[in-house]
Amino acid sequence: MTMTTTKNGTPIIKRKFKGIGRIFRRAGTDSDKTRREIGVMMDTMYRQGQWKFLEALRDGKVSFLELLEKWATGKLNGFTLVEDIRPVKVVFSEWLDKVEGIAPETIKSYRSCGNVLFATARDDAVMSDLPAIVAAYRESCKTRCVEVQFNTTRAVVRSFVSHTIGIHNQLYGQVSDIKPLPHQTKRNVNGLSVAEVYSIMEKLPEEFAMMTLTLALTGCGWKEYQTIEILADRVLVHGMKMKRIDARRDRIIPRIGNPVKPSCSQQTFSRKLKEAGGDDVFAYRLRHTFAYWMNEAGINQVRREQYMGHAPATMTAHYTRTEQDKHIAEDGKLLSAWLAAETAKL
Repeated sequence: MTMTTTKNGTPIIKRKFKGIGRIFRRAGTDSDKTRREIGVMMDTMYRQGQWKFLEALRDGKVSFLELLEKWATGKLNGFTLVEDIRPVKVVFSEWLDKVEGIAPETIKSYRSCGNVLFATARDDAVMSDLPAIVAAYRESCKTRCVEVQFNTTRAVVRSFVSHTIGIHNQLYGQVSDIKPLPHQTKRNVNGLSVAEVYSIMEKLPEEFAMMTLTLALTGCGWKEYQTIEILADRVLVHGMKMKRIDARRDRIIPRIGNPVKPSCSQQTFSRKLKEAGGDDVFAYRLRHTFAYWMNEAGINQVRREQYMGHAPATMTAHYTRTEQDKHIAEDGKLLSAWLAAETAKL
């Protein structure tokens, strides 16, 4: 530690730490003993990773003597810096308003992540509460099976802390210590048997059980499920646009039983389905179940592809309205008879 003596005021302490930079401030005292204690304090803080206090000294947000008093009396843990007590929502908003080098679309996405993250946080939550907020949000996302949503938000928070108070700050380490949620990459996507589907339905409330059976008998993805039209002998599905062929997979499916429209969000349905069937049961697996059931019922492969939305538009246009009506009636009878036979075995 070096010092420069000035004519006016107390000596200036000069120190430089890797990762923090140079500290160049007045000591606030003429006592050599006190200045030596200040040197020991800074070395100890650096070794113990308490860099936020050194950064506060560097930026002039706390005096040497004030910090030394807390450190010498063992009250450092209760010492609050300005960064710790600022409202976290305010600091996050200010950062998004001032940050440079990030595309406007990305800023909009960051703001959306922040709104979701802080929606359940207290209005008076401060920066030091950020790790607890992120940890609580992780548990919420884990329960709702939205791993990607949490991992994206966690990355935004780390960027926020890095830009506002630096990567060497203790707060950045606390947020980084909260692990991302693992992606569910190896899930069983094979179709479920009738017995498995009915077993799951028994554990669900009636509305969720009927939604489960409807998805298993239509092969809809969730977004498609929201668009279905239920007619007397068929179900109309307004499919999502397929980018690779620049077309929609609108299709007609034989109506089996009493299909119902969705009455909840995808997150709620997925959570209920997981509670009833475990990690390997999810909404999209019911689409594979529909393909499996049609194959077991003996439905022609070309028409199976049509009902799944895999057939090109030219293939569908090949059939006349009369032929389509005939196929829907035939395939509806095949699937209904097979389902009845399988249900009788339960």
